[in-house]
Amino acid sequence: MGTPARPSVSVSDGRLIAYRSTNGADVIIVENPDKSQVKVVDVTIRKEFDNQPEIFPSGRGFVVLGKDEGITRLRVRLPKEECAVIVIQ
Repeated sequence: MGTPARPSVSVSDGRLIAYRSTNGADVIIVENPDKSQVKVVDVTIRKEFDNQPEIFPSGRGFVVLGKDEGITRLRVRLPKEECAVIVIQ
């Protein structure tokens, strides 16, 4: 059995940092670097899963926009100079 495929992640605004942790979880960090305004960011996660993964958003108010075959779309409101973290296991 090989290593699971890494997800492809895109964001509509802000900065994106994504990595695989040592325990195999995919970690996605979305940052609003703007010093003057709040951003509403759409996050699109593309990944083929053998089973339904668990997605653990941080304390931010994520909204699930949709789940299609291999694609999950989320929306998060980010205050200025703040970030949100999503963990997929």
